[in-house]
Amino acid sequence: MITKMHLGNFKSWKELDIQLAPITLLFGTNSSGKSSILQALLLLKQTANSFDRDQHINLGGSDRDYFDFGSYRDLVFNHNEKTKVEVGLYWLPIATSIAGTLHYQVNWFRSSDTVRISEMRYELLEAPYSFVNAKYKNDQQYSYDFGDKKSSRTTHDLRPPISCYGIPYRDLYRNSIPITLLQSFFLESDFQFENLINSAFYLAPLRAYPQRSYPWTGNSPQTITPSGENAIVALIASEWRGDNLLANVAQWLKNMGIVSEFDVEALDPDKRFYETKVKTRGEETYSSLSDAGFGVSQVLPIITMLFFVPEGSIVLLEQPELHLHPSAQAVLTDLFLHVAETRKLQLIIESHSEHILARLQRRIAEADYKFATPERVKMYFCQPGENGSTIQPVEIDKYGQISNWPDNFFGDISGDLDAMTQAGLAQRRRELTGG
Repeated sequence: MITKMHLGNFKSWKELDIQLAPITLLFGTNSSGKSSILQALLLLKQTANSFDRDQHINLGGSDRDYFDFGSYRDLVFNHNEKTKVEVGLYWLPIATSIAGTLHYQVNWFRSSDTVRISEMRYELLEAPYSFVNAKYKNDQQYSYDFGDKKSSRTTHDLRPPISCYGIPYRDLYRNSIPITLLQSFFLESDFQFENLINSAFYLAPLRAYPQRSYPWTGNSPQTITPSGENAIVALIASEWRGDNLLANVAQWLKNMGIVSEFDVEALDPDKRFYETKVKTRGEETYSSLSDAGFGVSQVLPIITMLFFVPEGSIVLLEQPELHLHPSAQAVLTDLFLHVAETRKLQLIIESHSEHILARLQRRIAEADYKFATPERVKMYFCQPGENGSTIQPVEIDKYGQISNWPDNFFGDISGDLDAMTQAGLAQRRRELTGG
């Protein structure tokens, strides 16, 4: 699980340090930097998975990328190409001999026409403190510092990093860097970073519209795509495997009250083509998902992903509430709590929904919901500022009460209600006086 994130000169953020929890909600006005927090993780993921790692950064643009960042000028704060972009993560290692919190940070800068790594650092924050730090010297060489509490610092000049998170291992062995230090810290940290970033999954704010039929080749997808277009294929494969994915999705769709039945069914004897079948409340016959409300197609990939990804995954969601009735948004919030607790998922969610917030307040206040606590649910309000985006933690206590409501948190609702009351009273006075 990622416990903390740092950004420097990243898009609208001049600087950001944010604590993350099993469930982290990002609220705020338009163009306030909420999505950029998720995009920083996507930049690391598509760079780490890039075929051309010598570029050291993958700004996107191809079909396999999560986001197209444009140029370095588009990425860097205030479009100042002379400044460095910083992304840092703190996380708890899983299944490792490393005990403590790992810190990783990478800084990029523009050199001529190439974006290079200026500095890359791993740290183990708890004792015994260890670190490796790579700093740019020239196009062909970096200075690598290694150290911990038990040994003195050693410095070696090696070739540039092989990726945004890895250094050239063969050079390390040639330079006789202590093998114990490598095995116990850096090599394992490198492996941990790759596992961490590959455990992150993303759904975009607008999910794919359903089709009338779906071809199936007998294979199961490895992941749900950002558009959610292969969610139905994952459900078809689930039906063949006989696991609980389809049943879980159908149950939560029913919990939300947007369908009374949901299933997938083969259209041909060879079972090469399938259709989705739904019943809405009050209907006696099945219809295609294409004929159901748009909200069903938008939330179905979310539910599918939450049960499809491996336990312990990090799920990034943008505007999961789109096209959902307020009551369905509230039930979706209960689903977030359910998978965070039972499947150990970490959810980082960008949202505009007051109904998601209200349900979280209620669950935190209710004694029966032991998992819903202010420590496990963190919320932030983002807004644009003169010197870049700013962020404010939403302070919520164990009774679900918020002590620092940001101005215009969900628009000027109270102002609209007050204006409505005053306008209604004025109109009534005119009616009584005949004016």
